[in-house]
Amino acid sequence: MDKIECTPSAVVFRARWWPAEAACPACGTWSSRVHSSYVRQVRDLPLGGRPVLIHLAMRRFLCKNAACTKVTYAGQADGLTARYQRWSVPLARLLSQIALQLAGRAGMQLAARMRDQHAEVQALAARGMGLRAIARELGVDRKTARRFVHAATADEAVARAISRPTALDRYQPHLHRRWNQGCQDAAMLHAEITALGYQGSLRTVYRYLQPLRTGTAPAASATTPSLKIGEVTSWLFRRAEDLNPRQQQLPADLRGHCAQLDRLAEHVTSFAKMMTKRTGDQQLAGWLERVEADDQPELHTFAAGIRQDMAAVTAGLTLPYSSGATEGNVNRLKAIKRQMYGRASLDLLRKRVIHHPP
Repeated sequence: MDKIECTPSAVVFRARWWPAEAACPACGTWSSRVHSSYVRQVRDLPLGGRPVLIHLAMRRFLCKNAACTKVTYAGQADGLTARYQRWSVPLARLLSQIALQLAGRAGMQLAARMRDQHAEVQALAARGMGLRAIARELGVDRKTARRFVHAATADEAVARAISRPTALDRYQPHLHRRWNQGCQDAAMLHAEITALGYQGSLRTVYRYLQPLRTGTAPAASATTPSLKIGEVTSWLFRRAEDLNPRQQQLPADLRGHCAQLDRLAEHVTSFAKMMTKRTGDQQLAGWLERVEADDQPELHTFAAGIRQDMAAVTAGLTLPYSSGATEGNVNRLKAIKRQMYGRASLDLLRKRVIHHPP
């Protein structure tokens, strides 16, 4: 433990967990070769009615197994952290138990189904099946399959489903500040945060403020207003000259605080330049090698798909030809067909297509 900070909205613990070695989550090989370190933020059980946020410095290790798909991986603090999880293991377990108690019989049935589904997904993943194959086998969406694969336990899967962020989260500090200043009119507060960008309903704001009226105030968010994933993604996909000063500064700050995000942005930018300048024949092979050597699981999947049809992708990133004209005519044909659906024959469709050229 390095430091404990008590803020008006949360208790913040700053600590380090630096084991001498850790096991690779993909192949199970133990390694003591340290690659780098990073700071992870984990929410924990409340303390004295206030949220607890743990800033935990952790190590990343290099996998010694040359055949393993993982190049680097993060060690986990047993009993505290889990892979792809932003809350502690005890908090995830508590959230799951609360969900079962509050939701009653319907909630218990839903949680039971989620646990069964989690077990099925984990069993198929252990057999080496990919996300697309798992989703097809179980008849679920690919995102659902990914969520269950990343959840190490069934409790994590349930906790992820009930503790998702809401549209009101980033405006909670403003609501608490204005409430403490004496403004307790829900309609007025709703108007204020709507001017700041909130798009939710007045009823949502009223429900959030109700505990304040009864004396059981909810704690304000422990962090500053969060950025949306879609916002950051759109900034990374756009040219810097197309962004305003704020949109340029925030991604730069994020990249400065997260080395993995910085490398991801570099990969995305270099691929975009290669696509717009049509230099695939010169740069695609090197780009794939850099991505595969980096710890970017999502880009590894993208790179594997490219290698399956390397010649076609290289041609698409190099040659000036495009299938846009063909796709446009296909869409035009579909639009004409839908206008006539159930009311005309193939002969009339043929005449409309011939006599109405693009």
